[in-house]
Amino acid sequence: MKNLIREVKAEKVSEKIVEKLAKLILEGKLPPGEKLPCERNLIEILGVGKSSLREAINRLQDMGYVE
Repeated sequence: MKNLIREVKAEKVSEKIVEKLAKLILEGKLPPGEKLPCERNLIEILGVGKSSLREAINRLQDMGYVE
């Protein structure tokens, strides 16, 4: 039974944002040098909070995806 049921892991909203934006960058939908939409627009588009978005942007900076 333990093999069938696995632990449920809660994902942080910021990690989902990182995944989504990194994917767009890697697919070329957000090309190098192009500015991201402003914070307010990203919050609206993604339906997330300011702190989650800022955490995600900081993570993307650490990963070298954005400056």
